[in-house]
Amino acid sequence: MILNNYYYYFIKGVPEETCDKLIKKFYSKKLHKGTIKGTSIKVRESEVIFSDDKELYDIINPFIATANEKAGWNFQWDFTESCQFTKYGLNQYYNWHQDGSPECYPNDHRFIGYRNKYRKLSTVIALSDGSDYKGGDFEMDLRDKPMKDIKDIKDVRRIITIKELRKKGTIIVFPSFVWHRVKPVLSGTRYSLVSWTIGSPWK
Repeated sequence: MILNNYYYYFIKGVPEETCDKLIKKFYSKKLHKGTIKGTSIKVRESEVIFSDDKELYDIINPFIATANEKAGWNFQWDFTESCQFTKYGLNQYYNWHQDGSPECYPNDHRFIGYRNKYRKLSTVIALSDGSDYKGGDFEMDLRDKPMKDIKDIKDVRRIITIKELRKKGTIIVFPSFVWHRVKPVLSGTRYSLVSWTIGSPWK
């Protein structure tokens, strides 16, 4: 699918004090190693914990609704999955991947809200500032970008760095089928909050 907008962002949409509060809240809990289901390939190295705290949805969902409209996607959605707090330390990363899948959640999924739904939109909140770490850039591969929009041979790979996510409290929303990665952190610690919004089968 070729998009007019591959992502939509809100600079410092979440107050810094709220970001600090969330880091403190989740860091006090036991984090576990991030995994990818259905593959033996080492795609990521990070520590995570999930939460269904209503406070998180109250923060995230209005931004998702606004981005979905303003970016012109207008995807149908009706549920946001558990939020993932992620900690990237030295040399930790998340290689190229898509959040969405061509297959929907099965009808027998243990959570009713997930059944027969597809991941449609992904949201990332930068809980730490770019000055707190080196490396750890969030990149997208716009591999469906039409060739007419390629201005230079260096653009052929169609990889862009989402520089806005270096600012604490910034939120980006993007279609879950867009390829993206987090490059290895070279020093410091990068914290983020990620969520996935799902809806009925594509029409």
